[in-house]
Amino acid sequence: MIISSVDIFCDSHKCRVFDEEGLPLYYDDDHLSEAGSEFQARQLFLPYLKKMAERNRGGMAANGE
Repeated sequence: MIISSVDIFCDSHKCRVFDEEGLPLYYDDDHLSEAGSEFQARQLFLPYLKKMAERNRGGMAANGE
């Protein structure tokens, strides 16, 4: 499985370089800053992990656990 972060940083017109608090998302041209890493986790990984947890809970309920 490949998880692409392009869509959370860029729309069809521009790419986001600052978070909601004005902190830079990038440390340099190829690396996320701490704020960028947190932004990516909130916007991309957390929803994915929640979806996986919901799927797992559904499987446990079907198994009677």
